[in-house]
Amino acid sequence: MTSTFDITLVTDRREFDTLAESWQTLADSSPTASVFSTWYWISAWWKHFGDGVSPFIIVARDTEGNLVGVAPLVRHRRGPFRVLKFLGAPHSDYHEFLFRPHEQPLISAAICKFLLGLRDEWDVWEVNDVTASSPLWPLIEEVFADEFEIHPLRDITCPYAALPDDWGTFLGGLSRKRGRYIRNRLEYLERIGVGYRTATRKDAITETMDHLYLMHVERWRNRKCLNPVHGVPHFLPFLKEAAMNFNEAGCLALAEITTGHRPMAIALNFRYKTKVYNYLRGFDIAWHSYSPGLLLDVLAIKQAIESYCREYDFARGDEDYKRTISNRLRVNRHAFVTRRAKSDLMLAAFVRSCVVWDKLAHRRGTGRLIRFMSKYSAR
Repeated sequence: MTSTFDITLVTDRREFDTLAESWQTLADSSPTASVFSTWYWISAWWKHFGDGVSPFIIVARDTEGNLVGVAPLVRHRRGPFRVLKFLGAPHSDYHEFLFRPHEQPLISAAICKFLLGLRDEWDVWEVNDVTASSPLWPLIEEVFADEFEIHPLRDITCPYAALPDDWGTFLGGLSRKRGRYIRNRLEYLERIGVGYRTATRKDAITETMDHLYLMHVERWRNRKCLNPVHGVPHFLPFLKEAAMNFNEAGCLALAEITTGHRPMAIALNFRYKTKVYNYLRGFDIAWHSYSPGLLLDVLAIKQAIESYCREYDFARGDEDYKRTISNRLRVNRHAFVTRRAKSDLMLAAFVRSCVVWDKLAHRRGTGRLIRFMSKYSAR
């Protein structure tokens, strides 16, 4: 089967804004789209982190003018180099092209070949947080390998829980010790009046997000492991706007467990299609011995099962708490696609430094690397 697509490049911010409705429609139908591909997320990110980058969005339309494919990229300067990255990075946990169902090979190939034709407009494409099973990887090898170099970086594991049809089956799938521990803790919290709820009113969302961010920052800053991405001033306003967008779309699952009117633990979750994405959570460290974060995750999974979701995604990162109740792993791959750098010493040095830094991150571990970065930046 052959199809003809009209491929164009969007570099104007006003033109980007006009894509809102068709973008979301395409994301809803695209089989590989995640919550981070939605307009609810993308538009909030663009508002708060769009300064310093310009749109480099490749769109494909069919003969009737319908949007059938999108490569959501932005371009920015890193020293003398023009770097492409996915729109939403580094705050999104998954990236992917969007495409109309059943036409992925044709649409993605047409977009990649169009990007190859724009080789004079960019120097480096940072392909980050694309799942290892994505059809994009073999396509990149096929289209770019002859003229470009592909530099693989480290993989990042993303734990998730595949959800059964009922809550009892999920608990039964845990180890006997873990299942008994969770049941005992839940019973105790119920006896002392701890409640579970989700915020849906705008004022409640704003207040809950403030509590969540403070608890998250306090916990990780005390351990000197606060992700620098989470410490920037725009991060909380961005999350609030994204939460409001998802709430209007009926996709927000901002969950908390409380004692009286005081939150013990809060999780910012998004429900999209048949998945729940656990993006950010925090808990009152005064309740640490009761495992409030774990119990909140368990109750959120219970709600997800009752809502007929099939997966609870802990997203990127292999922190111990994620492995406690997850039962599957997916892998995000990272790579740099660059011009052949042998004749460009500066580009070769840039690529080497990125590869070395990536290996350092892998060997030191995320927490140790963040502590190193925080100490270095404080000097």
